[in-house]
Amino acid sequence: MEIITPEIFIFIGAALSGLLGFMGSAIGMGLAGRAGAAVVAERPELFGRVLLLQALPGSQGIYGLVGAFLILSFSGALGGEDLTISIAQSIQYMIAALPIGLAGLVSAVHQG
Repeated sequence: MEIITPEIFIFIGAALSGLLGFMGSAIGMGLAGRAGAAVVAERPELFGRVLLLQALPGSQGIYGLVGAFLILSFSGALGGEDLTISIAQSIQYMIAALPIGLAGLVSAVHQG
């Protein structure tokens, strides 16, 4: 029984892609909501515009989730069959997930 298998790196990469995007969305939506609450308190007629600005950082979480599913799909982890990739290839999938997650984290915070 191998201790380090390709599945470990693939699932770590998919988790990083999704979780970093979700964290960025949560922080960005919190920042936008805090600012939006002040605007709506003073000018309630701007609610629709503020709601749109609040929803924008949420898209980064969706992108992180799509990235996670793409990594799982292309690596063969979603098929239910045995993986036929090497540990080196699975590490490449994990490294490829980092820009997806980090971009989602940073851009969502700045959108908020």
